[in-house]
Amino acid sequence: MYVIGSETFGAAVPDARAAVAVGIATVLDAEIGQVMFSLALATLGTTRSARRLLYISMRIATGIVLVGNVQVALPGHMHSPFAWLEAIAPPLMALSTAYVLKEQILVAIEQRHANERAYQDAING
Repeated sequence: MYVIGSETFGAAVPDARAAVAVGIATVLDAEIGQVMFSLALATLGTTRSARRLLYISMRIATGIVLVGNVQVALPGHMHSPFAWLEAIAPPLMALSTAYVLKEQILVAIEQRHANERAYQDAING
């Protein structure tokens, strides 16, 4: 993501420091953004408009990752099934891993909250 973001920007704006910043922002926006939108959906998506916005944001972030990887991995290999798999599988696996970790974090937070509530009840009761 860093390479495709910085190179695409650098082709339009010949500023090396800005290209580095855009490369970093592309990673943050796409890959980390996807995880954060997913976590926000689980914790803050209480209204229909909030859920819609978060789902759209998740799709955009996923699209950036997939299109960026395809653009980097496929030139000269368009007919190679492995090249397609190499371009698409890693970001999808990373997103799946992030989803599992998000679920584990939410369960841990819920358990900690329940333990704290039980502790406070025991002290005050």
